[in-house]
Amino acid sequence: MSAEPYGLARLGMAGVGWRPLTVRAHRDLSAYEALYEGVPAHLRPSLRRWFLTAVPSYRRALALQRLLRWDLRLDGLADLHRHLDEADGDAWLDAVDCALHLIREEVRCACEGTPGDDLVQLVEEATVVVGSLSDMLDDAGSAWTVDVSGVWGLERRATPLQRAGSDAPDLHDHEARAVRPVGADRRTLPRDGP
Repeated sequence: MSAEPYGLARLGMAGVGWRPLTVRAHRDLSAYEALYEGVPAHLRPSLRRWFLTAVPSYRRALALQRLLRWDLRLDGLADLHRHLDEADGDAWLDAVDCALHLIREEVRCACEGTPGDDLVQLVEEATVVVGSLSDMLDDAGSAWTVDVSGVWGLERRATPLQRAGSDAPDLHDHEARAVRPVGADRRTLPRDGP
């Protein structure tokens, strides 16, 4: 898990508040603001790149395969990436959710036994990886967001009506884009531990 060079990981926030000129000129935000289920084509290249960082080792790839109970032959990381390239959106979501869990478990185990600087570096790297995913999902208009308040994983983005506890119909399109994940700063881990 390493941060991208030249601060490029920070570019994930480039889309916050920005809308394409054609959308602004026509003042019709509804289609642009609609959330995407699954993993849309415009998100896949970024998500694939993120996955290379989130699952950097054969050991972690095997753990992911076991937890997801995928029946495929993994002789190396390339096999996992080839499988994901052919996978549908649901398999991608499962893989990303599982990768988040594996990152959390690695940080949790490290907190129990890794000394000082190594632990700080591991937590910083995990924070960058998880934060960049959260930014990607936001920028791409995904119906999913990152939840680091508990088990670390994906959760459906809450709409303002859902957060207020309303029984009104789910409006999980343009209104939900402004909703942020739990916590004031998505790039930091919870202070009470992973």
